[in-house]
Amino acid sequence: MATYTTVNTSLVVVWKKKKWVVFGCLNLMVLAIIVSKQQTMYGGVNKLWKKPFIDQLDKNPTLEQHLKYLQNLSLLDGPGDVRIFGNRKEIHHVGYLKVHKTASTTMFNIFSRFAQSRNLTVALPLRTNYLSSSLSPHSWQIQPPPFNKTFDMVFHHCFFNDMVFKSLLPESTVFIASVRDPVSRFISAFNYFRNVYKTSYLKRIKTDDRRVHPIHEYLRHLGLYDTRMTSPTRNAMVRDFGFPRKYLQNQTMFERFLSKLDNFFDLVLVVEYFNESLVLMKRLLNWHIKDILYTPLVSGDSRNNVKLTEDEIKKYKQFSNLDVTLYEFFLKKFKQTLLKQDETFFQELNYFKKLLDDVKSHCNSGTGEIFHVQKSKWNQEFILNLSDCKQMKTGELELTKIMKSNQQKLISVAGPNKQFSLNNLGSSGSAFKP
Repeated sequence: MATYTTVNTSLVVVWKKKKWVVFGCLNLMVLAIIVSKQQTMYGGVNKLWKKPFIDQLDKNPTLEQHLKYLQNLSLLDGPGDVRIFGNRKEIHHVGYLKVHKTASTTMFNIFSRFAQSRNLTVALPLRTNYLSSSLSPHSWQIQPPPFNKTFDMVFHHCFFNDMVFKSLLPESTVFIASVRDPVSRFISAFNYFRNVYKTSYLKRIKTDDRRVHPIHEYLRHLGLYDTRMTSPTRNAMVRDFGFPRKYLQNQTMFERFLSKLDNFFDLVLVVEYFNESLVLMKRLLNWHIKDILYTPLVSGDSRNNVKLTEDEIKKYKQFSNLDVTLYEFFLKKFKQTLLKQDETFFQELNYFKKLLDDVKSHCNSGTGEIFHVQKSKWNQEFILNLSDCKQMKTGELELTKIMKSNQQKLISVAGPNKQFSLNNLGSSGSAFKP
């Protein structure tokens, strides 16, 4: 007589007389159970786990319809092994274009924590927190890597030049950027560059009534204060992405530029879908869920509680039309990527959002106690201590100072990598030149 015991997805058969154990696979039985559960929980919809839910929707569903459909489904939250996607190692080589006012300070914090936790070598600016001051490769000012080291990551402010990025990083690098709704980005940039950075053309804006936000005066006289095609408050994302000024009026060149950006970047994050972006990035890089935890960091002035009229929004979009086109281009692609995800993505997304709420609550409590995160389908067991919370709240300048200090200590002991030369950066120019 046989005794049967189930352990996860294996069947153990113990023969008392023979004294040997046979391990059999229960794939068919497990599949039957899962399908049965899905039919019960989902009313018979979507009988295959890996089939994207998009196949079950209308022919051309909106992203909002898709998300609503998924959120209405019950999530299987039973015990299971940690998911490893593709059996790949985590990716350490990342080039991130830090576009102004696109949650890039929060992204900087995420990349900085990851780099420090893995002892990676980051391309650090010689001065301030900018790697370059113009589109020219000759404007790049970078601290050399330590002896026998090459750069693993780039994520400081710069004007994008694809050949420089490729010169600095290995061939296996994953390239990432971020974009934001141009109107929302404009409001944030206006407040920051006027009230914190004290940008001269914005400081000149005056209003007769102090109760009226100066942004309305700016929009009332478009072109009076902001006279250039690109500035911190006009087509700023296009400028950071490196579109040459001489082609700003050339629609054909701009369309080619967008196509080449699309081919270069592996993922462009969208601020309006920030958590979705982070889970996509986590899966792309095969990182741990702890690596993408964050508390929102605001760079500079946070007084963005100003509302624009519909007419003002329309006028600004026409004024900053290149940014609008760029944003809509990457937003469309991002939505298409989301629509292709299966239900496991949205299960992980829901788990991540809940975990974020718990982590934020814990870090803001100031108790100093250790926060314990249990093993789930999406992560191994881990803890967050006071130091982790402090790091998530540390700003860009302080993190840059810490990374520079650590790297300079290595250089003082072993010396710099003498093979590194700024003269070799992007020596062939930029592939975006037509």
